Amino acid sequence: MSKESEYYKESAAEEKPKVKIEDLLSKTSVNKYDPYQLKATIDEEIVNILETKQFKELNSHTDFKILLGLISCVLGVLSHFYFLPFTQNKHNLLGCVAGYVICTVIYYYIEKYLQKDSFFISMEHKINALKTFPRIVFTSQFNPDIDYNYTLKLESTDEKAKNQSISHEHKLAITKFYDQYGYLHKYIVRDFLDEALNALIKKK
Repeated sequence: MSKESEYYKESAAEEKPKVKIEDLLSKTSVNKYDPYQLKATIDEEIVNILETKQFKELNSHTDFKILLGLISCVLGVLSHFYFLPFTQNKHNLLGCVAGYVICTVIYYYIEKYLQKDSFFISMEHKINALKTFPRIVFTSQFNPDIDYNYTLKLESTDEKAKNQSISHEHKLAITKFYDQYGYLHKYIVRDFLDEALNALIKKK
């Protein structure tokens, strides 16, 4: 057994006894020098935790983007395989180009202004204290050029009182989430998320 594998088991056993190793540490390590992988791994674990907490994800934006992509593909096929020869199908080509541009604009509008940098948007959850705030937007940021903090931002608007919005930013050094071998400490992510949600509740 490698030194890294031994550490994986020993570290988990020492930190949280009487629980499964996979509940404490990730099964695989990440590249500690890749900021995108570091951030994405934490984001993914937060999504997993939210699902266990019975958060339901809002998928309408993603579904609509998939539909736009499908329409764009159909327009691309029509523009190349129309039954009229090139000189006679100019209106078809112009229509396909115009349709493709419209689909692209709508796609990027959804991504930039509706989804923004979010990795999870809830449509429903079981937190009674936030019952009137079912739609919570989860975004994250990690830029080692600025600092080494992983920042989780939660934003929500009251479903009944549309003018009441709450938000909270929660930060923790990225090195707190990972050990020396690049394994993610899942229980730290869970505690971090719980603290962020509790802080959001207090913003009401």
